[in-house]
Amino acid sequence: MRRDTAAVAATPHTGRTARADGAATRAAILNAAGRVFAECGYAQATSKAICARARINMAAVNYHFGSRDGLYLAVLKATHQHMLGLDFISGLARRAMPAEEKLTLFIRGLVDAILDAGSWQTRVWARELLAPTSLLGLATPAQALPGIDVLTGIAMAITGRRARDPALAACVVSALAPCLILLVADPRAGMPLQALYGRSAAALTRQLHGFALAGLRAAARHA
Repeated sequence: MRRDTAAVAATPHTGRTARADGAATRAAILNAAGRVFAECGYAQATSKAICARARINMAAVNYHFGSRDGLYLAVLKATHQHMLGLDFISGLARRAMPAEEKLTLFIRGLVDAILDAGSWQTRVWARELLAPTSLLGLATPAQALPGIDVLTGIAMAITGRRARDPALAACVVSALAPCLILLVADPRAGMPLQALYGRSAAALTRQLHGFALAGLRAAARHA
């Protein structure tokens, strides 16, 4: 039987189109889910809200990701790749500059994410730092929380504390906590924090950096 030449020629194109459509749908679901998880957290984010944001049904989620947990794992992996790709994290450890200046750059990177409503990856990262889920280790078996090693190195240089000093972890948490709170808080809510979201990136960086640096210097004096 003679095959239709036009049909044969169209087959590869149709396959490519289907694959492209599938990849676009998967990316749209991932982006919508990332935003919902960033806004609500893993426990409170619902499949219904994700499907509504992505304008798809749950069958599409299951097809591309297997389950809601599978979708969250994909969100965590995308978050990990995004965080490791950020210049303010990946380049700081290698840069030759005083630790205080590195701290400024680290906090400025977080401030940019705080003021950027579209940066869902950094907000998901912040939520995992504040309330780690059981899926975190499955998504990022190596360096599960990118950036913490960099900030720990900065804290060690400023405080003079050693890596295994229990007080060092408290120093890192104290320096990072205000940024994390601003990352996960809703800037639209009527609350005292709301005024901070209206500040310029430079002004907010100076405020958060001054707070963090004062705490680290105090820890150095009481080492």
